[in-house]
Formats: sequence, structure tokens, C-alpha cells
Amino acid sequence: MTTGEAAKILGVSRSTATRMVTKGKLFGKVNVLTGKRDISSSSIYDFLVLCTVKGKKVQEHFERLEAFDSSCKAPFEHNCGGDV
Repeated sequence: MTTGEAAKILGVSRSTATRMVTKGKLFGKVNVLTGKRDISSSSIYDFLVLCTVKGKKVQEHFERLEAFDSSCKAPFEHNCGGDV
């Protein structure tokens, strides 16, 4: 996902999401074609789990991530008969 999409899920700015990748809090790769970072949804999930363990209220963020993942999988489920 893009840094902007990750930022929306986490409730932070895009630049903060970029810094989180730079600092190693989130895992991302640089897209060689665009030069922009792509952040894995699993790293966002792991980050939210860590925040939960530390006692932060992150349920809303989990719901945003779940909605994002569902919307990304929907076209593939439709085209592949549910085999993602």
C-alpha cells in the first residue's frame, strides 16, 4: 500500500508514515519505477499489535486496515473465484 493509504489507516500524516518506514517501525520497499515507498499491510498489522500490547487503543486502526485489505482483495476474489 502507499504511504498515504498507510497514513490513513494509522491516523498519521503521510510524512510520518514515511518516517516510520525509515526508522524501521514499518516495513516498506521503494518502488523502482516511481521512487515511492510501498508499505506492507502485514507490517502495519504487526505495528498495531505491538501498540495494543503497550496498552494503546488501536481497534479503530485495525478496522481501517481490515477494510483496506478487503477492498484490495475484492477484485481478485471476483476474478479468481475466491482463490486469493
